[in-house]
Amino acid sequence: QHFFFANPTIFIVFKILLIAILSIVGIMYLFKKHKSIEVKTENERIELSRSKNFFKGFTLAALNPQLLPYWMFVMVYFNSIKFLELKSELDKFAYIFGAGLGAFLLLTSIILTINKFKPQILTYLNNKYYYKVLGILFIAISLQQLITLL
Repeated sequence: QHFFFANPTIFIVFKILLIAILSIVGIMYLFKKHKSIEVKTENERIELSRSKNFFKGFTLAALNPQLLPYWMFVMVYFNSIKFLELKSELDKFAYIFGAGLGAFLLLTSIILTINKFKPQILTYLNNKYYYKVLGILFIAISLQQLITLL
């Protein structure tokens, strides 16, 4: 965190990279071809054991490339505000525990919601304008970030 506070231009570089990535992803979605998503029946699915499913999900979450930079910036932001500063080991433990528990609860609620409303969600995903709207959304976010940078 001391490195980031000593070099504030790094935040600007990261913001420029974020704008570029969001713009590229948005353009890719604008030109992506629509493919309809088919729902597999229970007989067509390959059932894995619960431990394999847990390991697969844990591995995907642990290898999430956005995870480390996101929480690093949150920690730097917290330490820039005196009220939220992480001083003791207990503060750091509570921060890590809360972040992990929050991520777990968020992912669990997303899984439960998607399983409950799967047919309704698939109707939106099968819309021919889905990728266009997603691309416009990414480009709009990149433009908003560009405006805040200027």
